[in-house]
Amino acid sequence: LSDQQDQYHCALHSDCADMAPVSDAAALYRKLPPPRYSTHSKGHSCDAKALSEQVGAAGAGLLASRAVCQASCSNDPDCRFFFWDENKAHHWAHCISYAACPSLNLAGALNDATVYKTDD
Repeated sequence: LSDQQDQYHCALHSDCADMAPVSDAAALYRKLPPPRYSTHSKGHSCDAKALSEQVGAAGAGLLASRAVCQASCSNDPDCRFFFWDENKAHHWAHCISYAACPSLNLAGALNDATVYKTDD
């Protein structure tokens, strides 16, 4: 097992100013910043097929917070839009991710329903 462990090497760097040749099997990966989002529409949801959706009691899973819903979209390469709505008084939330948002539906006028889009 020791010989197998010596075959692998992983290193993390804060920058990559200088490059050095390595074996053919080596790969260098760069961490990309998370996408930025802006408001696409308030008081609406997308009239499109959802990539993922969760609705119900706020506080767990995708419904933990808008930031968690947004992170779920950021981690899906197909996601370009996400919908977030919550009613804090009733401890209820709704998170949906979409690849596209060709048109809008009226949604949750009493809540703070918002569709966000990636700016990247």
